[in-house]
Amino acid sequence: MFDKLQVVFKSLNSHQVRYLVIGGVAAIMHGSTRGTFDLDILIDPTVENARRLLDAFLAINFGTAGAIMLLLAGPSDSEKKGCKF
Repeated sequence: MFDKLQVVFKSLNSHQVRYLVIGGVAAIMHGSTRGTFDLDILIDPTVENARRLLDAFLAINFGTAGAIMLLLAGPSDSEKKGCKF
């Protein structure tokens, strides 16, 4: 699991996302033997940092970042005209 997370951390760091690892992964990194299959992070709650987070996730095709970016972009011109594809 940690091999896969290294890709995530590398992308977060290269996109200069301000974040903290919390939850089970943080506990394991500090020696706990508990098992976990998710990643909990706390980010600096600014618009700029949130965009950097989404960019970092998009760069590695992680989670639903692509869908969120489409929502942030707003409706397309065809949707504004009532067209549905």
